[in-house]
Amino acid sequence: VVPPLLAPQAQVHTEGGDGQQTAFTFTVRRFGDLSEAADGTWSLGAPSAGASASGADFAATSGAFSFAAGAATARITVAVIGDSVTEQTEGFEVLVAMPGIAAVIGRGVIINDDLAIPGAAGAEADPYGDASASPAGPTRVDVICDYDPYGWGGL
Repeated sequence: VVPPLLAPQAQVHTEGGDGQQTAFTFTVRRFGDLSEAADGTWSLGAPSAGASASGADFAATSGAFSFAAGAATARITVAVIGDSVTEQTEGFEVLVAMPGIAAVIGRGVIINDDLAIPGAAGAEADPYGDASASPAGPTRVDVICDYDPYGWGGL
């Protein structure tokens, strides 16, 4: 069985409502002789830079995936559990292990979608550090993803 192609992938999503699950889906591809089924495992790790999501942010932090005989792709779905806590953008990495191979195949970025109302209990006075918040909530949302999986220079 030919080992799968481990092309890096990035997924960026908001976390979703309190208790709601948001799916981050990653695809593992294999080439060559596809006649046999193959199995592997996945687990979550901390990103090499930036804030790390905690285990409480996920429905599961590890699992298994399978290639059916004749199938070129297998999917891994990481379920992120939303909350109502204002927090910074967080990240995670998806690590894959199969016989003879172990690698990071994906990175996920969880964008906070909870508004902080200045003066509310537990809220930061200025969550963006630039006085952009008002009693109605922030006046803008900045999304920055510096992960360039294909080396295209930020296209």
